[in-house]
Amino acid sequence: MIKRQFLGFLIRWAGSALGVYLCYRFIFSAEADNILFYIISGLIFSIFNSILKPFLTLLTLPLSLITLGLSTVLINAGLAALAFWIIQTPNMTLENIIFSSLLMILLNGLVNFFVLPYTKK
Repeated sequence: MIKRQFLGFLIRWAGSALGVYLCYRFIFSAEADNILFYIISGLIFSIFNSILKPFLTLLTLPLSLITLGLSTVLINAGLAALAFWIIQTPNMTLENIIFSSLLMILLNGLVNFFVLPYTKK
C-alpha cells in the first residue's frame, strides 16, 4: 500500500516537474541552468497540490457550491502563482501566471487521470 502511494507521488512529482519545464520554456520564455531546478520546483508544486489544495478546497466549499466549482480554478491559479513566486520566476505577469496555471491544471489533471488512486479497488 505504501509503495503504491509513494509511486503515485513520484509520478505526480515528475508530472509537475515537466509542467514547470514547459511553463518556463514556452510561457515565461526562460530556461534554468540545470535539471535540479525543475526537480525541486516540481516537488514544491507536488507538495502544494497534495497538502495545501485539499485544505483550501475544504475551506472554500460553500463558495465552490455557489460557483459550481469555478472557485477551484482560482485556488489552482493562486497555488501556481505562489509556487512560481517562491521559485522566483522571471517575467511574472498576470497573463503568464494565468496561462501557466492553466497548463499546470491540465497537466496535473492528465497525470491524476492516468495514475492509480491511493486506495485499492
